[in-house]
Amino acid sequence: KNDECVNQIIREYQRRAITNRHRISQLLLVEHNIMMFPTTVARRHKDLHLQAGGAMTRLLSNVVKRQLVADQLSQDLLSCRGPQTVCEAIAATSGMLLTREYIETEMRILEPGGFLS
Repeated sequence: KNDECVNQIIREYQRRAITNRHRISQLLLVEHNIMMFPTTVARRHKDLHLQAGGAMTRLLSNVVKRQLVADQLSQDLLSCRGPQTVCEAIAATSGMLLTREYIETEMRILEPGGFLS
């Protein structure tokens, strides 16, 4: 429980937008030779206050969520990033996961021309 190395690995999976406890359990075994049951992974997530995209999207204020999306769009000068790429970039830079659906909705509001064919 207090193994900081394992906690760092789980946080890194969170930054890579990997939140499925069964998938994390498999990755821990394959990549790090650490056997951890999915239930234990879920407990670690709770202890580390890590949340998946849906919970994080509901928890954060609209101002914070919109700013996270706007920050990523400002770095995309050619407007070629899609919602999934923006989602992954937000997770990588801030460690916060937002749903792809929310990000797509915000992208349509902030840059409506980006979705025209």
